[in-house]
Amino acid sequence: MTKIMKARKIFEVRCMNKLGFSGNTFYGLTYDSFDETAKSRHLRPLTVRQARHHGYHTASDTAAPLSEPSTTPTPPVPASALHLQIAAMFGKVARVHSRAVPSGGCNAQSERDLERGAPTQLPVDPRVLSDQAQAQADQAASVTAAVSDWSACMEHAGYSYNTPQDAVSDAAGTPYMDGRFHTNPNAKEIATATADAHCRATTGLYEKWSAAVTHFEEAAIAHNRTQLRRAQAITKIWITNARAAVQAHDRH
Repeated sequence: MTKIMKARKIFEVRCMNKLGFSGNTFYGLTYDSFDETAKSRHLRPLTVRQARHHGYHTASDTAAPLSEPSTTPTPPVPASALHLQIAAMFGKVARVHSRAVPSGGCNAQSERDLERGAPTQLPVDPRVLSDQAQAQADQAASVTAAVSDWSACMEHAGYSYNTPQDAVSDAAGTPYMDGRFHTNPNAKEIATATADAHCRATTGLYEKWSAAVTHFEEAAIAHNRTQLRRAQAITKIWITNARAAVQAHDRH
């Protein structure tokens, strides 16, 4: 997925350059660096050792280091120029710099470039099926019972949370769109996550949730097998296009 998003960004920059914009940084570019697991999983594994060291963060998810102010700061983009970038990126104007803007702007064009050669859109999106399976697992009897046991365990440790997600949100905050917090864990987060990890291990919460997810995913696969095969073939074309774009970009 990361390679696909990098290719989308490359295609967007290429499109903007063709429209007469210089550089490679524009408003609305596809974000190509993110924690896919954090973004796509309702519940992540958490060990006591991990919690004691990083809280709910991953080892690489830390606050950006402080840097010395630049002696030659980059001037802000004028509002008029920024609005023109946005219009071109998302197809809000028909022409810029006397050049025709592709339908839907450079954002939509990058998607067409990625999908070039593919016979059709995805008949079914595996990511949607995975999310649906997780939502079903969240409501499974075995999981709701485990969550209740987990909540009781946390209360015994001095915390009042209905779900692990509540604990994460309260102790660590809300992650950015890339799935990362971009902060350093504080003492409260470390303590909360450590108790959380202990209670997950005691109740078998993550294992029960994962088993339920697997059950619903297998059911979804069986129900959508033909469409998933077609989706896999289409995705392979996307990956081929993405790999070629990234390799060409890296050579320059």
